[in-house]
Order: sequence, then structure tokens, then C-alpha cells
Amino acid sequence: MSNEPKVSVFIPSYNHAQFLPAAIESVLAQTYPNVELVIVDDGSSDNSFEIASSYAAKYPTIVRVFTHPNRANLGISMTVNEGFKKSTGEFFSGLPSDDVLMPDKLEKQVRYLQSHPDVGWIYGKVQCVDDKENPLPETFGHDVSNDPRPVERLIIDNAVPGMSVLARRECFERVGDHTPDLLYSDWEFWIRMASQFKMAFMDRKLVKFRFHGHNTSVGVARDKALTRGLEVLSSLRRNQHVFAGELTAPRTQALIECQRYRYLFFLGRLEESSRSLLSVFEIYPALQDEPEVFEAWLRATSLNAAMPEYYRWTLEQLPTDLKTDFRLKITKRLKGLALSAQALSSYKLGDLQKTRRLAFQSIREDPVRLSDRALMTVLIETLVGSPLMRMARQLKQQMVGKQNGI
Repeated sequence: MSNEPKVSVFIPSYNHAQFLPAAIESVLAQTYPNVELVIVDDGSSDNSFEIASSYAAKYPTIVRVFTHPNRANLGISMTVNEGFKKSTGEFFSGLPSDDVLMPDKLEKQVRYLQSHPDVGWIYGKVQCVDDKENPLPETFGHDVSNDPRPVERLIIDNAVPGMSVLARRECFERVGDHTPDLLYSDWEFWIRMASQFKMAFMDRKLVKFRFHGHNTSVGVARDKALTRGLEVLSSLRRNQHVFAGELTAPRTQALIECQRYRYLFFLGRLEESSRSLLSVFEIYPALQDEPEVFEAWLRATSLNAAMPEYYRWTLEQLPTDLKTDFRLKITKRLKGLALSAQALSSYKLGDLQKTRRLAFQSIREDPVRLSDRALMTVLIETLVGSPLMRMARQLKQQMVGKQNGI
């Protein structure tokens, strides 16, 4: 029996019979010596439950398998909650049934947490692979742990690959269950974790994230993804006092409402969007003394916010009783951003003359746009680069033609 603290790895299993053995084997092959594997089958219609049960029979001291009453399909949140209740380890880590752990994932993370008792949980990068585990160019996961406001960063964009996390058991116990009925409950959960516990980032690939055409979070239609994200933000607003920690701070709640405003706009729910924007300033009146913060909130997003209509709508919907200085600064910023977005759109359409005109207008409206790298890049090309770019493209075509024997 190992004297090392036990790590519980939990696999929520659903209809991944083809990939489940690789996921299980990756846990059994960990270099860390004291691991239990808890598998909860979420009513799979394939033979996933039977596969998991065969491993439990072969490794009875390591693998335990459960399912919901009557083999019901209750969804990912309820399955994750059940998996944690069945686990017994001092540390806890989740693994989707189609992904694969790197061999030293648990050992590296446990050693880090042991040497950093002030850190509650740690995450890292994941390597995207295809259905045969061949590496793809993409990785996912970036460091927000050293950001002055990591909770805000996570509200704006989920930087945490859930399968890369290892957390102390007490963190999960205090934060509570995943919220039922949220398809993006993991995003909400990591925000809640960050609001109460210090996190750390391990700059290494810890998990293979498998793309296979049936991923529940990949290739989702835009409006559906926006609706799921809005549900997370609404839950964070509605349950702020239950979730506690930094989530109860007025500034944090104002940012959440600002994000709700953005999502509602992109979903075309304009009346609700307008009310949300008004609420931002009601929740956090001090924002009027921080125009640069409000501007950063408007621009910092994983959504395609580079739309002239978005900035114009924001300008039109600002409360009428805002401080004069704030309104003047934000008006200048939003007009400059709208013109910059128009310039970038014109560039994509190939209209370089219009791009140049709009870029200059943006800079005249707001000289801060001179530090906008994307805008300045396209402006320089319209001034001096377009003939050179055409020559480079022609030369490349000629070279390709010669290589192909044309």
C-alpha cells in the first residue's frame, strides 16, 4: 500500500465505447503510485458500461464503476456530481471518456500542490489529437493564474481545459456541485473555483483532447453556443451569494452583466441587451470613474465583437445620466472602434481604398487607435504594401507552377 495521498480520477462515461479503453488505460498507466478510478456511466446505449465493468473486474482495488438508477441518462452535470460523491481521494481529477492522460500528469501536479500548500488547484495545456491519437496543430489552455484579476479573465473567456485540472478535495467540497442543466457547467465551475481558491498553471501538455466528429463542445452552432454561454452568465448572476467569494463583488457582477449584454446583443435580443447595459452601471457605479475598464470589458472577448453595429449600439444604449467626462471618453473610444471594425471588414472584402479612408477616420476620431496592431497592419499595406503583396503572390504562384511542371 502506497503512503502517497490518494488521487481520484473520475470518468463520466457516455457512448464512447470506441475510446473508453484508451482513457482507462491512460489512468492505469500513470506514474503516480496511488490512484483510484471512478467511472460513472450516464446511461450509455452502446457497450461502454460493459467495458468499464470488465476493467473493474480485472482491477478491483483500483477501478470502481457506477451508473444512475435504471441506467438513466441524466446529463454531464449530474454525472460529474455523482462521480465526486463516489470518490475518496485527497485529490480529484476528471477525464472525459474519449480523452487520454499523459503518463506523468498526476505525478507532476500532485508534486506541485504538495510543494505549494497555498494553491488549491492546478491546470495546464491539452494537446488536440484526431480519433487515432495523431497530434493536431492545436493546443488549448492558457495561463490566467498570474493575472491580477483571474476571475474576470475566466468570465470573459474559459481558459481552463477541465480534463487538465487537479484539485484538492476540500476545494470541490466547498465550491459545491456542478449546476444541473448547464451544458457549459465546467466553465461556470472553474469561475467559482477561481473566486475562492488560488490556482496555478502548468505550462506543459497534460492530456490528449480527442477530436472525432461527435464532441459535445466542438462544432456547435453559433447561436447555440451563445445561448449556452448566456445560461452560464445568468447562473453566475442569479446564484452569486450561494457561490460566494469574489463573485459577490460589485465589480465582478458588473462584468458578468456586461458579458450578458454582449451575448444578448449577438443573439438579437436587443431589449434585454439594453436593460443589461443599464444594469452594469447600477451594479457598479464606480465604473464611471474607470472608462478604460469599461472599454476593456467591451473589447476583451472570445466573441466576434469587431462589428461596427456592436459599438454603435453600445453608444446608443449608454445611460443618459452618466458623468460627462466618462461619456466623452467612451464616445470617442466607441466611435474609433466602430470605424476600425469597418476598416477591417473592408480589408477582408479587398477594398483597400475604403480601408485606408476608414482607418484614417478611426485614428482621427481616437488617436489611441494608433496602437491597434491589426488596424495599423492593414493601413500600412494600403499605403505601401499592396503592390509588394501582389508581386509576392504572383511570384509564389509562379514558383508553385514550376514545381508542378506548368
